[in-house]
Amino acid sequence: MRLLGTTIVLAALGVLAALGLTASGQEPSVSRIVKQFEAARPSDKALAFYSLDWAANLADAKLRARQLVVIAPPGQALMSRG
Repeated sequence: MRLLGTTIVLAALGVLAALGLTASGQEPSVSRIVKQFEAARPSDKALAFYSLDWAANLADAKLRARQLVVIAPPGQALMSRG
């Protein structure tokens, strides 16, 4: 997760730097660009949904998958809209 976040930050800073170099008129300072990026970047908690949670081996993965499966009794929905 940390590596992915670092990669995203570096890629975004590279794009912002390239845009800053090609922009006409007054160029914003680097610190201003970094502050804008940090304000727009989602938090680690918000990005946690996209992280991978690998199991150590196939047996652990199967056990985890069995625990996540919810089976509804016949005739009943898994989720109700209310």
